[in-house]
Amino acid sequence: MRIPSLAEVLALFAAREWVVHPAPRVNILFLRKTPGALDAFDDMAFLWRGEEIHAYRVTTDPGRPSREHPTRQDGTAVWAPGQVVEGLHVGLHKRTYPCLVPTVPIPVLRYTSLTAKPTMGTSWSVQHHRANANRESTKVDNWSTGCVVAANPLDYSRAMGWFDSQVAGGFPRFSVALVEWDGKGRLG
Repeated sequence: MRIPSLAEVLALFAAREWVVHPAPRVNILFLRKTPGALDAFDDMAFLWRGEEIHAYRVTTDPGRPSREHPTRQDGTAVWAPGQVVEGLHVGLHKRTYPCLVPTVPIPVLRYTSLTAKPTMGTSWSVQHHRANANRESTKVDNWSTGCVVAANPLDYSRAMGWFDSQVAGGFPRFSVALVEWDGKGRLG
């Protein structure tokens, strides 16, 4: 997937009338590759503050186990496209390490099986966290049950540094947007 330019991303946000925060606040855009591959880190997180950009590989989709055998009767959550303004803050993933967690219910699509059509819903449990703490992950598997998960722990650490810096500056909440994209052409 190619990394879009900041100008492309700003044009997308303007066209959709989405909120863009001025530096030192961090803006977060998740790009879901369509069509995507099951169990692959084939999506992208695109963060920016001012003119500074940090882009890295993520998955915005659950791993195969969660899609084949949802743990919830209403299905496995998948972040829905759109923007949630100030919908995340720094919390803990499974009470072990810092990640972004919801401050409001996040719009999601729910899948009850690999072949089922999704239903709309919301979730308090979808987060942005990392996969393996020590090395880059190549397969999603159980790392995601509906969260946005970073493949590389170094990329994730840099992103958390940005998030921590924003919080230290007095801005504890983060806005996040998600769009579907083929990874090649024009955004939006």
